[in-house]
Amino acid sequence: MVLMAALLLSAPHSCYSQEFRTAYVDFMYVPEGMAADYLQMEREMAMPAHEEAIRQGKLESWSLWAIPLPGGTNAEYHYATVRIYSSSEQMQHAGDFIEIFQQVHEGKDFDEMSGIILDSRDLVKTHRLSSWMSFSDDQLTSPPSVIQVVYLKVPLNKGANYTAMEEQLFHPLHKKEIELGLRAGWEGWQLQQPFGSSVDYTHVAVDSYKDADQLARNQANNYGEMVSEVHPGKSWSQVMDTFMETAELVRVEEWRLLESVAAGPPN
Repeated sequence: MVLMAALLLSAPHSCYSQEFRTAYVDFMYVPEGMAADYLQMEREMAMPAHEEAIRQGKLESWSLWAIPLPGGTNAEYHYATVRIYSSSEQMQHAGDFIEIFQQVHEGKDFDEMSGIILDSRDLVKTHRLSSWMSFSDDQLTSPPSVIQVVYLKVPLNKGANYTAMEEQLFHPLHKKEIELGLRAGWEGWQLQQPFGSSVDYTHVAVDSYKDADQLARNQANNYGEMVSEVHPGKSWSQVMDTFMETAELVRVEEWRLLESVAAGPPN
């Protein structure tokens, strides 16, 4: 469900967490025929710098995702990278990346490396989001490999209605899915920047799955029966009517995890 897992967009974290959690999502357009060069750049140049930022305590996690659909030369973007910051102190170091990159790649031609980065992809946009609620399967031992990113537009005067709707109607359903092994977790995000009436979404729900098989089993699940069990007296159509009263479903994207690095548990 998905920005941005979590998005569970990084390694599993504690259930029902409402702690500080901010994501910077960079959406990348990769020219036709450049996918291999782009992925090599991310893995060999960018990822080591993010690992060092994590080692220095300046970043919680970094992940690289493929967004296969819609594909082709007319797609707005094909990949995304997600940086997660778990404290305001970490956020203050968000601009340290170039310095850390130069430290990690000391002795190499920085101008040449910058050219490789710029040639391999176009940075389409960067969005900043804040997490407002998350929960996950406490048996997870690795990051979910598939997420569905559900983009939603909520009127400015209905933010509280939307979060209440999620908590009262959908969270019990998602937790039941986790119990049945049909889901890895859920995370709700609110877009912080850009902001205003012209943005095409305001919130993101990230549905996370261990793998493609779990996603397929979830999609085959009978939601009508689950709603009757979790919300006696309600129907799936009633649940969806309540949803449509508080939010507009903008689009749903399926993301596939390619790489991730994250801070380990405290010693």
